[in-house]
Amino acid sequence: MTTQQQHLLFFGEDWGRHPSTAQYLALELLDDYTVTWVNSIGLREPSLSKADLNRVLGKIQRGKAPAASDTAQPAKNTAAAEVRAPQHLVSPWIVPFHRFTTIQRLNSALFRRQLGQLPHLQSSPYSVVTANPASYYLLDQLSPTNSLYYCADKYAQIAGLNPTLVDRFERELLQRVDTVVATSQPLVDDLSKHHNNVHYLPHGVDFARFNSTLEVPSAPATPLPQKGSTIGFIGLLGEHIDFELIAASAAALPDQQFLFVGPVEAGVTLPQAANIEYLGAVPQQELPRYIARMDVCTLPYARSERNHYANPTKVREYLAAGRAVVATRQPGLLDIAGAVSVVDDTQGYIAALTTRLGELVELDDSALRGHQHAIAAPMQAETWQARAQALRGLLA
Repeated sequence: MTTQQQHLLFFGEDWGRHPSTAQYLALELLDDYTVTWVNSIGLREPSLSKADLNRVLGKIQRGKAPAASDTAQPAKNTAAAEVRAPQHLVSPWIVPFHRFTTIQRLNSALFRRQLGQLPHLQSSPYSVVTANPASYYLLDQLSPTNSLYYCADKYAQIAGLNPTLVDRFERELLQRVDTVVATSQPLVDDLSKHHNNVHYLPHGVDFARFNSTLEVPSAPATPLPQKGSTIGFIGLLGEHIDFELIAASAAALPDQQFLFVGPVEAGVTLPQAANIEYLGAVPQQELPRYIARMDVCTLPYARSERNHYANPTKVREYLAAGRAVVATRQPGLLDIAGAVSVVDDTQGYIAALTTRLGELVELDDSALRGHQHAIAAPMQAETWQARAQALRGLLA
C-alpha cells in the first residue's frame, strides 16, 4: 500500500446494479486509491417506457443522497467477494440526452455543483478513469493529473444505441484523455487509429471464487438434470448468441444434457429440445456452484461485428473452475492459455464437444480432479488483482 492514498474519480455503471469489469477493477484499487465512483450518466437515450421512467426516478432519488461510502450498498445478487464499495459514491444529476448542446451545458453545471460537495477532489490531485464515451464533455469540468479511457466493448454496436452518436462521443473522448485501455486486440487496433497511447488489458477472473468449486463440491439450490454429461453455458441469452448452433448441437448429441443459466433478452426465441434446459437468472454468487455441475462449458457466440471485439469474461471463469471450453471463433479468445477449443462451424463445434467429453470418460474421481486443476492453473496469472496492478502502472 502506498504511504498516502491517491484519489481516483471513476465514471462507470450504477454501482452494484450488475457485475461489470470496471467494478471488478475498482474493487482491486481500493487499497491504493480513494475511489469516487460516478454512477451511470447514460449512453442510450431513455424512452417513455415504464422501465426507463422507473430507472430515471430511481436515479433522481439516489442523486439526493450524500456522496459517501455509506450510500454504496451492494445489490442483492452481488457476490460476497464484492461487498466492498468505493469510499465515495456519486449519483449524478444528469439528463441523458447528451447530443444536445443545451443539455450538455445544464449537465455540466449540475455536475460542477455536485463535485463542489466533495472537498477531497478540490484539495488534492486526482486521476480520472472513464468507461463511458458520453462523459467526454464532463471531463472539461475536471482538472485531473491524468485521465484514462477504459474501453470494454464496441459501444457503437450495442443494440439500442445510436451508432453514429456513440462513435462521435468516443472520438471526442479520445481527444481528451491521456491514455486508453482496451480489453481486446481488435479494440486496440481500432482505437489506435485515433489515439497514440492505447494499451491492451484483457479481462481478469476471480480465481479463488471459481476455483473453489474444485475443493468443496456443492449442489445448487435448483436440482440439475442427471442424464448423460452436462454441457453448460452461463450468461445472457440474447442477440449475440447463435441459437441455430445450439439447436444443431443438441440434436447431434441427444444423450448429452445442455444447460443454460442466465437471463433471456426480450424478444428472443429459445430453441427447445428434450435435452435442453434453461434455468433463467440465478444469484451471481451461485454461479460457481452451477459451473461445478457442468462437464464442459461453451461459448456459442454468433458471428457479428460486436462479438468480433469481445473478450468474454466467462471463459476465464470456466477455466478457473477447471472446465474445458468449446467456443466459436473470436479474436479475443486466441490469447487465452489452456483448454479452449475454438471452432469455425457447426460440425467443428459438435466434434470439439465430443472430444472434450471423451477426455473425461476414463477418469476416476482423483484423476478428474487433477485434470481440472491442470486446466485451472494458468488462470492464476489472469486475476483481477493482476489486471488492476497493470492499470495502476498506467495511471502512474
